[in-house]
Amino acid sequence: MNYKVYDAMTISPVTVSKEETVQHAAQKMKQNHVASLVVRDGDKFIALVTEKDITRKLAANGLSANDTKVSQIMSSSVRTTSSTADIIKTLSIMSKINQRQMPVVDNGKLVGLLTLKDVLRVQPQLFGLVYENINLKEEDRKPIYKSGHSEGVCESCGLYSQRLVEVDGEMVCAECKEML
Repeated sequence: MNYKVYDAMTISPVTVSKEETVQHAAQKMKQNHVASLVVRDGDKFIALVTEKDITRKLAANGLSANDTKVSQIMSSSVRTTSSTADIIKTLSIMSKINQRQMPVVDNGKLVGLLTLKDVLRVQPQLFGLVYENINLKEEDRKPIYKSGHSEGVCESCGLYSQRLVEVDGEMVCAECKEML
């Protein structure tokens, strides 16, 4: 099935004004359990502010969250997509440019936000496309442990699992293994 961005996008993303403080933005992120906020002016998308912006541009520079405006740390060079764009092509672009969230804009108006979680919720089999473009930072300094289990998408139910096991030549999750 060919999914479009509108099939998976969050229709009412959490937003913030560029004039609000970073403290207020961080509280909104916490209350709504999100890693980014859409910065908008009316219906127009201006930028994104992410947890990464807060840690790298605010905390790392010793700035005060109460005294710093969202406009001072927001990411304004963010790529956008349209609601009718092909979801696989959009995911591929997101992965290549290392952008975890993509504002959805139609006719200059913000209509939603697409996140990796949104895409994987609709098409979990796309996990491989996301995973293959993730670069492990400082790979030589990270221990690799072999657990005897693999992670990926269950070949029976199609859901992502961190503990796949092989049963009759198929990689399946624990729930599907019990049903076989």
